[in-house]
Amino acid sequence: MADEPMEKAQDQLLDALAKGQQQLVDAVRKWAETGAKVTPDLPTLPLTDLLPKPEEAVASQFEFAEKLLASQRQFAEDLLAASRPEKS
Repeated sequence: MADEPMEKAQDQLLDALAKGQQQLVDAVRKWAETGAKVTPDLPTLPLTDLLPKPEEAVASQFEFAEKLLASQRQFAEDLLAASRPEKS
C-alpha cells in the first residue's frame, strides 16, 4: 500500500510528540508543586469570577479549532472536486 510509509512516519512523529509533551507536563507539575510549597496564598483579584476558567478557555479554543479544521477539510475536498469537472 502506498500510504503505509507515510502512516508509519506520521505514527512515529505522533509518538515522539506525545513523549515530549509528557516530559513537559511532568516538569510543569514538579515546578507547580515546588512553587506551591514556597509561595504564600495570594488574595483573589476582583472580577476574576467573570473570566472563564482555564479549562473552559482550552475547551472553547479546541472546539473552535475542530470546527475550523472541518471547514478547511470540506473546502479542500470541494476544491479538489471542482478541479476535476465531469466530462459530458
